[in-house]
Amino acid sequence: MVILHQPQAAPDADLALTLEHELRKLGHGVFLDRRQVTGLKWAHELERELQRADLVLALISAASAQSELLAYELEVAAQFAEQQNGRPALLPIRVFYRGPVSEALSMRLHPIEFEWSADEERYTSRMVLWRSPADDRALVGLVADRLAGLARPRADGPALAAPAAARPLPALEPPGGAVPLDSTFYLERPTDGVFLAAVERRDSLVLVKGARQMGKTSLLARGLQRVRASGCRVAMTDFQKLQAPHFQTLAAFYGALAELIADQLDLEVPEPQRWERNPNAAFEAFWTGGLAAQPQPVLWAVDEFDRLFTSPLGGEVCGLLRSWHNARALDPSLPWRRLTIAIAYATEAHLFIDDLNQSPFNVGTRLVLQDFTSAEMAELNQRYGQPLREGTEIQRLHELLGGQPYLVRCALNEMASHQRGLDWIEHLSGEEESVFGEHLRRLLYSVSRDPEVTETVRKLLTGQGVPAKELFYRLRSAGVIVGSEPAQARFRCGLYEQYLRRHLV
Repeated sequence: MVILHQPQAAPDADLALTLEHELRKLGHGVFLDRRQVTGLKWAHELERELQRADLVLALISAASAQSELLAYELEVAAQFAEQQNGRPALLPIRVFYRGPVSEALSMRLHPIEFEWSADEERYTSRMVLWRSPADDRALVGLVADRLAGLARPRADGPALAAPAAARPLPALEPPGGAVPLDSTFYLERPTDGVFLAAVERRDSLVLVKGARQMGKTSLLARGLQRVRASGCRVAMTDFQKLQAPHFQTLAAFYGALAELIADQLDLEVPEPQRWERNPNAAFEAFWTGGLAAQPQPVLWAVDEFDRLFTSPLGGEVCGLLRSWHNARALDPSLPWRRLTIAIAYATEAHLFIDDLNQSPFNVGTRLVLQDFTSAEMAELNQRYGQPLREGTEIQRLHELLGGQPYLVRCALNEMASHQRGLDWIEHLSGEEESVFGEHLRRLLYSVSRDPEVTETVRKLLTGQGVPAKELFYRLRSAGVIVGSEPAQARFRCGLYEQYLRRHLV
């Protein structure tokens, strides 16, 4: 098994060592991610251990609840589980913490920690909570039982503690994930206005492209809020919440989508046999029937559409969406005129869709989210209480971070909350203990998973350029590089170049 935790946090580290020791005594193989060695060696070792593991223990605490690296490690483990018939399984253990976690972590943890009770019509908790060393023995027994293939935790497993008393929220917000709708720190960019105008005039397709952590989900949320207030019906679908079996057949995929959409729009879901006979026709009938039954316009927002690109269903689904766009233009009397589909994605669509005539990504309103400009960083600096002195310091931070929205918020939040100066941020920027350390380890991990990508980054670091268009687009979609074509490829920010050079050259 693999134990994932925060090595420098207490009591996480002590509990991880205890679990390692006791489970080894029982004869189990245990890999504990101590992160004592970073770089390619660590990334490759961790990936290898995740792939061969039967079980992944994730220690969730106040220290790791917003961890970007932990969320990515669980994403990698989930990818292996999809390829290897459910191996490794995941067992999250709450370490004296029942509070909220990041959106990315919640997506992995919620199906395990909560179970829908049809009788009570609510979710019931299946959360495993460690409260003190007194729970060690029961927890070791629980893990051993899980490895032995038992379906349920032991009756004498760790108890659930009462929720902690509510605490007043601080003025500052931890960066990461979607920015709350009422946040002072959400910065509107020109694309916000274009997106809102497009959904308010009910365009057929609105496409929002941007690398991860650019603010696509936050932008969608604000568009949904605006049109909902004007009387539009709204449905939001995150493809990351669909499970691997949903992407195996069109019937399973459309059936899962229909259930998610129906819950939000109060629509009827077709009988299961209709999906099997003709999935495309059944999904189209689901929408046309639902649109005909209500006079209001409908906005269907789809986040993380990229997951469909690597599925064998991608071409078929994209072709169906394109046909709806065409039908709306050819016959305005059809109900499609009241449906707007907003799609957020990061990957270059043309890498996966061979027939551009069947692609919804070369029609409609297309937006590309860009990094913060110096002027936008200056505005955000004002909202954080001006931890940066105007002018030269804003420019210095922009050169270091390239305006990457998440990194900029991390820096300003750290400076404002701990009274750090820019010199301190710059001095430690590429170190493992810096505010950017976890983000950078995730970057290195993702780059190192593919030898071809790793070699391409090495070539770019040594001035040789990007050898192939496909690799250029993959690195740009991942947010590692920027540029309009391979000949113009450059690292997204000075921080990325410094860190990758240290570990790859």
